[in-house]
Amino acid sequence: VLNTHTRRLAVWGLFVVLLGAVVFAGGTVAQQAEGNVTGTITDEDGNFIEDAEVNVTGKNGKNDTTGPNGKYNITNVSYGEQNLSVTHPEYEPKSRDVIISTTSSPDTEDFTLVRPTVQLTLTARATTGSEPIDGTIPSAAVTISHTTEQDILDEKGVPTTGTTDDNGQVTFEVTTGAIDVTVRQDGFTENQTTVTVTSGGTSQDIRLDAKFAKVSGTVENTDDEPIPDANVSVEADTFDIWPNLTASDLETQTDSSGSYTITDIPQSDVPSTTAPTLRTIVASAPTFIEETASLEVNNDKPKNFTLTQTTGTLSGTVTGPAGTQLNGVTVNVVSEGTTTTGTDGSYSLSIPIGTYDVQVGHPDYRNTTQTVEVDPAGTSKDFT
Repeated sequence: VLNTHTRRLAVWGLFVVLLGAVVFAGGTVAQQAEGNVTGTITDEDGNFIEDAEVNVTGKNGKNDTTGPNGKYNITNVSYGEQNLSVTHPEYEPKSRDVIISTTSSPDTEDFTLVRPTVQLTLTARATTGSEPIDGTIPSAAVTISHTTEQDILDEKGVPTTGTTDDNGQVTFEVTTGAIDVTVRQDGFTENQTTVTVTSGGTSQDIRLDAKFAKVSGTVENTDDEPIPDANVSVEADTFDIWPNLTASDLETQTDSSGSYTITDIPQSDVPSTTAPTLRTIVASAPTFIEETASLEVNNDKPKNFTLTQTTGTLSGTVTGPAGTQLNGVTVNVVSEGTTTTGTDGSYSLSIPIGTYDVQVGHPDYRNTTQTVEVDPAGTSKDFT
């Protein structure tokens, strides 16, 4: 017969044994209440997708990132219905409900992600501080390409070249990912950069530095004499590609020594694979034939001009009081030339265009002086 103390010890011992069994059993149940999820993430062409993030929704820390083989493995996922989601910055996200149980663990869940086509909008813009050019750049040539071989395969026929519109913008339909962009325009430094296109589409400014040069020199006549106040300008029918730059910015007049300088001329630098764009410099002055020169303008460029005076013909007939044609009459254009009438009373002189005093004289007649304007089409002037 057990005494009271012994019976109490026996009861407590039995309680401890039962409690340990319950704890052990509970641990076994807890371990059995969790399973694993594994799988492979690929694209539409069966290529493995690396760095895709796979998550069990609402379970902190229950995620994995795919490696080069596209595989993931998430352990200790609670039994029951769970939501599994897959995300990657270059693909459309996917998710599905899965059931984890003793009969399905490890559960294999493969996903195929679709790479979306989104809009990439690029705006070519002159770099702030490159005055006088400032603003968006129209008609700029834009070339794009993905940076990796797989990305290029995924382009699926995406156009790779374009031209900015009047607002300096161009839009491409592209697949997501890192895209190499090259933008070039006459008068600017080519810009090569990389733009990351996300699943929501991307807009980005591409800044181009304007490059300037100057042209200087002299304008003289054929006698090597300076021509003051001659006009020298850069001829450009595409000023719209240089925002805010106007014709007056590229025009000047020679000083008293015939010298000129034009600054802020956009340089004609272009990639070495393309012939440089030439700038047309025009020099003109009244009564002179205009002269042009096509130059590759880089840094400081010297250019001297020699202008030939424009000539016109002054001709006519000299007659006496009775209308008789007079022979041997002297016709003198002051400072330009002299001739004598023939037997029919006619004369002709080729002289620079302009306005002159013309002196007409003969020993037997009273001399006369008249002002005559000679133009390039020729001037007819009779004297009596």
